[in-house]
Amino acid sequence: MSQRPVSPASPPRAALAFRVGVVGHRPNRLPRDKESLDTLRRMLRNILEDVKAELSDYAGSSPAAMPYLREPFVLRAVSPLAEGTDRIFAEEALDLGYELFCPMPFSQEEFEQDFLPPNALEPDSRERFRGLLKRAGQGSGVTTFELDGERSAAPKAYALAGRIVLNQSDLLIAVWDGHKPAGGGSTVGTTREALAFQSPVLWIDALEPNAWQMLRRPDDLKSLEENQRCVPQGRQPADPAAARKLLAETVRRVVREEIAPPVLSSETHEAKHGAKATRSPESNYFGERKPRFSFAIAWKLFRDAVGSTSHVRHGSLFQTSRLRFATNGRFAMTLKQHRPTRAMARLHRPSWMTGSTSACAPISPGRTSAATSMPTPTAAATC
Repeated sequence: MSQRPVSPASPPRAALAFRVGVVGHRPNRLPRDKESLDTLRRMLRNILEDVKAELSDYAGSSPAAMPYLREPFVLRAVSPLAEGTDRIFAEEALDLGYELFCPMPFSQEEFEQDFLPPNALEPDSRERFRGLLKRAGQGSGVTTFELDGERSAAPKAYALAGRIVLNQSDLLIAVWDGHKPAGGGSTVGTTREALAFQSPVLWIDALEPNAWQMLRRPDDLKSLEENQRCVPQGRQPADPAAARKLLAETVRRVVREEIAPPVLSSETHEAKHGAKATRSPESNYFGERKPRFSFAIAWKLFRDAVGSTSHVRHGSLFQTSRLRFATNGRFAMTLKQHRPTRAMARLHRPSWMTGSTSACAPISPGRTSAATSMPTPTAAATC
């Protein structure tokens, strides 16, 4: 698709992208029979297909309806490639043309020790891990992100890697058997944190993969506390076609809610833009133009003149007063009007979109300290 060059005087448009992350059990807590594993694989593929289809439909809408760049959209799968769920998900994502983002709790060399005897639960586990990274690199692309976790604090390292998955996902898939967590960095632990940050989570029952539930709030897990084993609530249609349609509608709705521009109520819109205003919020945003003339030079001259004099007279006191001055007036108003939101913090997301504030922030590939991870939310669930 071609895009008419955007004037540098107007706000830039972001690339259309959507990221699907996964947390789930290793093979020892997944079904042992082939039929159930095939069902789990099919469920994961269906979700990924629905995300791709919704993004394709949205990208094909009229230019006036899509506030993103008119270029191929980005699909990214977020998976640490641990044994079990992570790899099943990654295989299906790569088959559908997704990019791969692989956060690791340790350096890759140390992480690969998990895939060697006696720790490995799959045959040729390390070779399979490396093969998935190679396959992704030869396909749509791969990014690895190695945390500096230590074996002496392995549960914490796994938990931090789970937070990176959460941090970099627009939709999180949790393959959980409904039982209590077995240790740090558990599937349900990451699910709780996602709900505390109001991130959408699609929970698939690891033991009965046809059963699933969309979770949006911590209370969605609290409501399950009376069960000995938490199971998805709500009846799934007995007819396979009806069940497939329900899943597709749910996934597509979540994708649309995450990427679509915010919709203001008529009262809010009139209060901000007047009763006769007909332009949408995104049209108003992209309609902004840089002023032809700037009086910033006057401020710079004033700053340099007052700053040099104040610095001589008051030493470091000038730095404090200048900072206080700089945060007043129009500059502070601009920051308030364009304050960061959860959508702004995500990769490839436009700054005009609104949403609940969270600690999410984009990250760069390579090695990083555990200190860069997200803070632990205080909200808790009971399952």
